[in-house]
Amino acid sequence: MKLSKNTIFSLILIFLISYPFYEVISKIIDQREYINQGQLSSAGTVGEILAGDIVTQSFKSEADKITSVEVLISNYYRTNKSTLEFGIKEEGSNSNLRTVTIDTEFLRDNEYYTFDFEPIENTKGKSYNFYIKSIDGYKDNSITLHKSEEDTLKSGNLYINGIEQTGDLTFKVNDKETYPRLYIFLIALLAITLLGLFYIFSKHAITVQNGFLLFSIIYGAFFLFFVPFSQTPDEPVHLFRAYEISTGKLVSINNVEGVGNYLPKSLKEVLYQVEHYNIAFHPENKVDYAGYKEAFSMDLEPEDTEFYDFGGSSVYVPIQYIPQSLGLLTGRLLGFSALGIIFLGKLFNLATWIFLIYSAIKLIPLGKELLLTISLFPIVLQQASSLSPDAMLMGISALFIALCVRAYKKPETMAIRDKTILYIIAVAIVLIKIVYLPMLLLLFMIPNESFKNSRTKYFFAIGAIITAVVAAGGWLLYANSELTISVAPFPAVNTGKQIEFAIRNVLYYSEIVRDTLVDNFLFYVQSMIGVMGWLDLTLPFTIILGYLCVVVLLSFFVETIEEGRYKLLMIMSFALGAVLIFSSLYAGWTPVGKDTIDGVQGRYFIPMLLLLPLAGPAVKIEADERNVHRYLYSYINWATNYTLIVLFMRYFIF
Repeated sequence: MKLSKNTIFSLILIFLISYPFYEVISKIIDQREYINQGQLSSAGTVGEILAGDIVTQSFKSEADKITSVEVLISNYYRTNKSTLEFGIKEEGSNSNLRTVTIDTEFLRDNEYYTFDFEPIENTKGKSYNFYIKSIDGYKDNSITLHKSEEDTLKSGNLYINGIEQTGDLTFKVNDKETYPRLYIFLIALLAITLLGLFYIFSKHAITVQNGFLLFSIIYGAFFLFFVPFSQTPDEPVHLFRAYEISTGKLVSINNVEGVGNYLPKSLKEVLYQVEHYNIAFHPENKVDYAGYKEAFSMDLEPEDTEFYDFGGSSVYVPIQYIPQSLGLLTGRLLGFSALGIIFLGKLFNLATWIFLIYSAIKLIPLGKELLLTISLFPIVLQQASSLSPDAMLMGISALFIALCVRAYKKPETMAIRDKTILYIIAVAIVLIKIVYLPMLLLLFMIPNESFKNSRTKYFFAIGAIITAVVAAGGWLLYANSELTISVAPFPAVNTGKQIEFAIRNVLYYSEIVRDTLVDNFLFYVQSMIGVMGWLDLTLPFTIILGYLCVVVLLSFFVETIEEGRYKLLMIMSFALGAVLIFSSLYAGWTPVGKDTIDGVQGRYFIPMLLLLPLAGPAVKIEADERNVHRYLYSYINWATNYTLIVLFMRYFIF
């Protein structure tokens, strides 16, 4: 049977992802091993253990199971041919619970040896003794055990041939924690999804918008759970602002406690229950499954409130929190738990983003594949499935670009409804983040035929820009005056001085922007695609480089903007937007006098990123569209699946 090139490509991708699947499944099956009890100090040894000698250590178990004991052994830098007996018994008992016999010939010097045995259950709070006995060792053919100098283990003692000694053995008593069966189910479901989508794409011709729908719904659902709540940037404060809006309070309170509002105490309790403060920036820590289950059963109790200070997000306009607020409100009306309403808020946010991007892909007459790919960057899926307002911004930005390009490609009179929608979206983009104001220059690429005449077109475009600036400026002035929140609320940051310096030293400031861009270019590319969580997890470079190559290649295979002046307009819009992003963070985040700009992340460029490949090369490589889609879908399927495995390992597997 002859295999198609796409099938071979898919099989190669499946082979490449087989090891990550094997790794995560192996760790789940092997379970997590951790120290139940132990003493790790080593300042000497107990001396040679000769035939008949018995070294005993007592301890108190701190966990429900004992699965192994590790002891630090020395073989005196020689090969010893003797036999050791290990036994463990409950204190006061004469019979061993477990017995292990080993040959000393293969022991390594100054390394822990693990005595494995069948787990001993129900051990928490009980006292145990383990012993190591030499069966046939003799001088210069025996081993020794490391010990501490003092009695560092308060719950145990060291004995040699029944005589209590000073110090304790250097040892670890281990327990293995069984992962929930749900973990195996989720990984199996992920594997089935990978293979199922490969099969669907190989057998059926699927439009780009429907391809996006498949990916975003299926993998978006995985992202909802694989990235735990509070593990995306600033998600807790976005929760507080969204909850405030969901109660009808569009403006925060300014009092002696700060700027924020009175919200249920349970929201803060959920943050502690899901270990927000222990997991972010600590890859060694993982989600506590039992804690999550308890958080899901924790009542919201909306009347039991306390003041929350979230001044940083209180200045954000309410429109970017509409989906999250509706989800929180719905959950509250349905009587969901505290964590339950949070997940409903995340779900509403994801659904709104899916609708906006689907509409944009369906409407845009060219570059559909480019929009699909950018919208399915791992970082975009993460933000869309969280409570972040990035989802709304990226969605309406994509829709705005799609409407402008559609009008450009289909010069016909625009209906009043379409003009109204375009006008509202344009104002909303700038109202959410004023740095994206240059995107509104795309309004000038709409043909005169879409309006009564060129004068009407320019009146429309300029009117939208002015309205957007007035709306955004008005909101910022209101927030600054009513809430008395500084635009730069960080020590050593003075927005006024920074702006004054940049205006007076334009050339030097341009060098600061240039040097910052050059020095951090790799990070900007990485964080535009796959620096996840609180910027504490970077995806494998193969994923990041792969997405970058796909976007570049697609610009040669799909139709892009043809007219040079509009290519230039798109590039200029992106460049001006980038300058505003750098400038806003220079003024509002960077300490005075610093010669680089702090706080810039690659994801800030995503709302306008589509403009660059749309203004790409005029050369178009002829290729069968269905084959292009198959290769594209196969890669995205592989990369997204691989991303989810990495996320699962980061947050759930030790």
